[in-house]
Amino acid sequence: MMDDDITYPLQTLKDNVRLLTPDVLDKINTLVVQVGHKLLMKKKLRTMRH
Repeated sequence: MMDDDITYPLQTLKDNVRLLTPDVLDKINTLVVQVGHKLLMKKKLRTMRH
């Protein structure tokens, strides 16, 4: 769960973005795509049942 009321200093964001290597970004991308495909399949199955 995310708390939208949290704010971070700009420097903290800049420091953390530097840690996102191409390998880490590829892994994040793969996970996001996998979850998106699962959600689409669930939606497709729900519409087929009705």
